[in-house]
Amino acid sequence: MSKNKNTLPQVPTDLATPDPGEVKGMTISEIRYQRALVALQKEFCKEKIGHSVRKLKTSSPFSKNYDGGNSSFGRVGAIAGKLIAGMSYLDYALIGFSVFSNVRKILKIAKPRKSKK
Repeated sequence: MSKNKNTLPQVPTDLATPDPGEVKGMTISEIRYQRALVALQKEFCKEKIGHSVRKLKTSSPFSKNYDGGNSSFGRVGAIAGKLIAGMSYLDYALIGFSVFSNVRKILKIAKPRKSKK
């Protein structure tokens, strides 16, 4: 697109305002103008989509070149996302069991003991 000019081709004035009683359809010049206009719009849309895809690739926490945003939460989320993405169901079960047993031990220690009378 860098080679193409960003200007529309000039349409002769007689084509811009045809006599209504004279022509009922489009001439070859008008068709060429419409095709050039559609091609230009298509090129702009293609560039816009390409820019959006590049932006999306860098903003995804699962991409290799993710910058993590400006917050530390973004960086932690990116690391956690990459770790979680590579785990199997067995890994999830082992982590859940480990967390459950540790929480149970902490609650057992923190639980107020009943005194015997």
